Amino acid sequence: MKNSNKKFKKVRRNRINALKISCGWNRGIFLIFLGGFLFRLFAMARLQFAVTFDEAHYVRLAKHFLEIGWSGVLHPYWPPFYPMTIAFFHVLGISLETAGRLVSVLMGTLTIGLVYWLAKTWFGPTEAKWSAFLYAFYPPVVLGSTHVMPESLFSFLALLGMVLAWQAFEKKWLSLGILAGILWSFCYLVKPEGVGFLLVFLAYGIGVFLLFPKFSKPLLKRAGIMWGVVVGWILIALPYLIFLRQNTGTWTLSTKGTINQQFESAVYFQDEANPDPFFHLTQDNRHLPYDMAYHFGTIRELTQMEEGKSRIVRIHPGQLVHKFVKNFYHEVKTEIPKLFGIVPFVLFVAGLLGFRPKEKSMGLFFLYLLANVFFFWFLLVPLFHLNERYFIPLFPLFFTLMGKGLLILSQWVSEFFTVFFKGLTTSRNRVASFLVWIFVIGFGFLPEWARWVSIRAEDPDAWADPVELKIVGNWLKTHSEHPPVLMSLNKAVDFYAGQYDMKKGASYSYDSVDRNVEYARHRGVEYLVFSSRYLFWFPNLKPLIEKKGLPQGLRLEYELEFPKGIHTVVYRLESENRRYGEKSQ
Repeated sequence: MKNSNKKFKKVRRNRINALKISCGWNRGIFLIFLGGFLFRLFAMARLQFAVTFDEAHYVRLAKHFLEIGWSGVLHPYWPPFYPMTIAFFHVLGISLETAGRLVSVLMGTLTIGLVYWLAKTWFGPTEAKWSAFLYAFYPPVVLGSTHVMPESLFSFLALLGMVLAWQAFEKKWLSLGILAGILWSFCYLVKPEGVGFLLVFLAYGIGVFLLFPKFSKPLLKRAGIMWGVVVGWILIALPYLIFLRQNTGTWTLSTKGTINQQFESAVYFQDEANPDPFFHLTQDNRHLPYDMAYHFGTIRELTQMEEGKSRIVRIHPGQLVHKFVKNFYHEVKTEIPKLFGIVPFVLFVAGLLGFRPKEKSMGLFFLYLLANVFFFWFLLVPLFHLNERYFIPLFPLFFTLMGKGLLILSQWVSEFFTVFFKGLTTSRNRVASFLVWIFVIGFGFLPEWARWVSIRAEDPDAWADPVELKIVGNWLKTHSEHPPVLMSLNKAVDFYAGQYDMKKGASYSYDSVDRNVEYARHRGVEYLVFSSRYLFWFPNLKPLIEKKGLPQGLRLEYELEFPKGIHTVVYRLESENRRYGEKSQ
């Protein structure tokens, strides 16, 4: 018995030693962590003015979860875990908007540690510190860590899951594999495409079995690790999968894929006889597919609608191939170069050229991480929806090589001086480092910081923070006895007005103002809110801004003239039986 206890303790100690990160948490990396966190707080305080579009949905779900429980956060399109983390911080006394941004700030800061660990594993502590420094302070990364969006949380969970899954696979530790599956399950509950990390791991594991049988031994134990990852994933994801089954009538991982295809149907699969069906009302002015999918969550009703303008678009494989090729070309030509910029790209390439795996397992781990990048960036994104946000979660992996690239670039410049300026001896390394940092700061950091200076609350761009809607929403909240039911395009105004139920209210369509008003009456809308910054997308709503040719029953209640020509109007809809549900749906 005594010997068995000693053996157990020895095995346990060996496993812990095998997993020790040994990051060397000295003062340098601590200062990088602290500086990265404070820099993100500064950006959050100075550069974020209001929630907008998807951000509004997440904070509304968080508040509704606190108000009515699980039914307030479960939605077939919007996964529940990110709103739940916002709700947790809100319970601590932090406002909803600040809570959402703080989650992103904290997760972005913790990701610095993962970048440091990966770079230290591959290269060493010096390269790791520079990689962590670049990730901690690169302006686009910092600004991305201040949005009320799930990308920072998604990225941290995904990368940590990848590290733990590979450690489990290499060290043959089942419980660590289960933990990796749990992390990826939460990742899936943040963004449904998170299931891809599980699929890539399983596919890569099978590939290792087939191509490197010696590394895979003992086969049964490593296969058990893979099953452990699957079990861990199912443990957390199963309740949401059951909810989707009940809501949609079929087993599915998400409705996001189907809905996003519908969202882009007018771009890739437009039919002249049925133009842009997702944003047009049904003939009876009672249903808008966009609302049914994104807000009400009635995807089953959407797929069962009768033939007509708003019928769900059937997309054929040939059309998907056309969309994939078109998106792939645009991604490689525009999106990825815009994401990287010249400095990160040069540093990444230099680091990649300098990467020399110390052993086969390290090389396989590197290839495993690249397999995730290939799957998400070059297969999943072009197939479903091309958006810069979808590239962000795996962007930290590239920073792990940039610290090495920085040192290699300095070495190349130093060798250049050795050949052409033989008189330079002891100072050439310092001169080389100085010139490289001029390149990094002058072409990478300063232009982005200059862009920060240009960010203003009065920015009239359609994608900018809608501060005018924040003002209007607060006005509506003050002047309403209950949370008002609104027709709006950007649901930020609903959030600031205190309306947290996504199933109440309505969105605008591309139809005439008269038809939009009829739809609003059916949805029990009390106020119509519209900002002129969105006229570019909805020119059909120009009469609301001009206050001409409007249908009966609309009364101008409030209007706001914001700088840069942003004009916002609030109309009260005079109607009996206004409340949703008093009329047949």
